[in-house]
Amino acid sequence: VDSLITELSEAAEDTLKVEILIALGEAYKYNLPDTAMFYFQEALLISEEIESPTYLAYCRRNIGMVKESQGLYDQALEEYFAALAIYEEAGSKHGIAMCYNSIAIVHYIQESHELCMEYLTKSYEIKKELGDTQGMSHYYTNMAVLHNSLGQYNEALEFTELSLELFVELDDQIGIATA
Repeated sequence: VDSLITELSEAAEDTLKVEILIALGEAYKYNLPDTAMFYFQEALLISEEIESPTYLAYCRRNIGMVKESQGLYDQALEEYFAALAIYEEAGSKHGIAMCYNSIAIVHYIQESHELCMEYLTKSYEIKKELGDTQGMSHYYTNMAVLHNSLGQYNEALEFTELSLELFVELDDQIGIATA
């Protein structure tokens, strides 16, 4: 973090400033959300100035993640949908899939299970189209968690087995342990 702050003070190029601000936001995202929010909002402002849809969407999604971690679910959804619109306009399927997944998680937390499943499925369809095996494995894990919480244990087990299969294929030890 200290070296990033030093780099930020020396950065002349706006794109580099945005990347450093995002890195700082990510460093604080889970332990100091207010600090993370400051850095993401600063990155967002510069992204607007340089008219970078990629950075704009990335910042909005990360602001949504901070809002979600603070329990501000409606605000998180606003940010996720704003990021989604930017990714859709830019034609970024990977970004769209990430947003769908984030939206699904908020719906899961809010116990809107049908909406959660709808957005997880939308995310999965894109991940499958892109050949994103890692993303597909996380979809299966999320679906297993959802079905487990609904008391649908056979379905949860099926999704867990699918996720485990992909995690083994990827040699993802954390994913294997999770499954």
